[in-house]
Amino acid sequence: MHRPAGDGPWPLMIFLHGGYWKALDASATDFMAKSWLTRGWAFASLNYPLAPAATLETLIAESTNGVRYLLDQCEALGLSGRIRLGGHSAGAHLALMSCLAAKCPKAIEALWLISGVYDLRPLLGTSIAEPLDLDEARAERLSPLCLPLTGLPHLDLVHGEQDPPVFQRQGEALAAQAERDGVPVTVTLMPGYDHFDILEHADETLKLEPGRHAR
Repeated sequence: MHRPAGDGPWPLMIFLHGGYWKALDASATDFMAKSWLTRGWAFASLNYPLAPAATLETLIAESTNGVRYLLDQCEALGLSGRIRLGGHSAGAHLALMSCLAAKCPKAIEALWLISGVYDLRPLLGTSIAEPLDLDEARAERLSPLCLPLTGLPHLDLVHGEQDPPVFQRQGEALAAQAERDGVPVTVTLMPGYDHFDILEHADETLKLEPGRHAR
């Protein structure tokens, strides 16, 4: 975990990396900590097991356990209790599924989801689905777009103008469903960026009050 210099307690941003559920680790997003630290926030890149060694259910459960651990350990870790959760691509899917779990929605003040995958059904029959061993029933059960979103905190959805269209469509569908379910949502399209370089610039969309302010 990365913490700002000086005295806390600090609010915390938890972030899950992408990699289509089968690649990379938490170190891939450690570079993002700098922009959060300058805003007075601690930053944690969260690891999770990878497919095909672990099932998608296990990835979701372990991501959820990691989020819950940080929620439970706020005081011991010098954190204020203000928590935001985010992810990129597959990590955005895992972050959203984690926030849908019991206990998490009320404890997290906002979700910051970048170029996420929210419906797994279009992956069926593709090389991406193979290590996930997806079938129709599991794809539907593990897709946020197939689940009620009621009770979620504010969704801050970010996409690159040069993202593959499927990512933009899924983000738009998630925003529409969130509005139907009474969840506040904003969608930001960042000109000139694609699915990967958007991570280096997504912090430009952040509108945060100073980190040490109370919620």
